Amino acid sequence: MAAGFWGRLLALGKNGAQEEGEDGASARRTENGETGGKEVRRHYYFSGRVQAVGFRYTAYRTANRMGLTGWVENLEDGRVEMEVQGQAGTIDLFLQQLQTGGRILIEEMEQEERPLCTENDFWVRG
Repeated sequence: MAAGFWGRLLALGKNGAQEEGEDGASARRTENGETGGKEVRRHYYFSGRVQAVGFRYTAYRTANRMGLTGWVENLEDGRVEMEVQGQAGTIDLFLQQLQTGGRILIEEMEQEERPLCTENDFWVRG
């Protein structure tokens, strides 16, 4: 899963005016880099080199810059847990930026859709 997923995201970042979401719907990036698409909330578990490498700070800074909401926290087992809400295409670009952020190396990622909720920002928990 990782190679295909990250390969599509990296290709989008290099070439991309258009992407195809999980439901087959396309989202176009606007001139300022934002993407269209439906509002979603996703829950993630990341493993790999994701602690002590600035993952949470990078997620916080990037999510707030991109207008996403949610939270991120380190887990005792070495993984990072995160929930993020926003347009599906924007979340995909957010994940791409996390993967290419410095010393971060996401080796595995579990994803689950969650119901939307009302919140105003993205924060670091714990």
